[in-house]
Amino acid sequence: MKGRTQMTDWKAFFKLMVRKIWILILITGIFGLATAYVSYYKLPKLYETSMRVYILAQHRPQDEGSVTYDQLMASQLLAKSYKEMIKSRNVLSQVINERGLNLTIEKLENRVIVETLPETSMIQINIRDEDPWEAVAIANDINRVSSYLAATSAIGIKSITVVDGAIASLNPVYPRPALYISLSLIAGVTISLMIILLMLKVSTDSMPKPSVTEEKISSAV
Repeated sequence: MKGRTQMTDWKAFFKLMVRKIWILILITGIFGLATAYVSYYKLPKLYETSMRVYILAQHRPQDEGSVTYDQLMASQLLAKSYKEMIKSRNVLSQVINERGLNLTIEKLENRVIVETLPETSMIQINIRDEDPWEAVAIANDINRVSSYLAATSAIGIKSITVVDGAIASLNPVYPRPALYISLSLIAGVTISLMIILLMLKVSTDSMPKPSVTEEKISSAV
């Protein structure tokens, strides 16, 4: 009897689903179109460029003319120090002033991603901006200012060499419309099914329940 009731519930759900398919199409379509409109026309586009620099530590006088293992190990440690120097307020404020950027230090810092490459003394600098060419200019200025600061300080860096220069990319890294639209469609389908299930429950609850006598007769038959 329980299995028959469950089968009846599923049949009722699918029948209601067919009748109310317009709810699924309408809600999912609204979610998808609204997300697409916001993603393509309202959210600011951010472009990213990256550059890699190689850090070499100063050597001891007796090691003049050769690169030693100790020097390479020291270079890896200095790369971590240089990474922090790149995102320092001193460097970022100077870049903002020189370029006349309409950004606070905190906002520029959020657009600068610096990471050390494992087992090397190389650093990758990623810059995001609404203008791809401005992103390249900011990357170059940050490296120039931080290189000068490193050369005039006593942290022990001998040279900073650009291995891969910054190149403008015309493909924005943000927003990601395809991802956002996919998620909104899933949300639209989920909400639509919940509404249809709720309608099924309401319609089932509103139906008159059979009396005890009718249930006994049905069971006997």
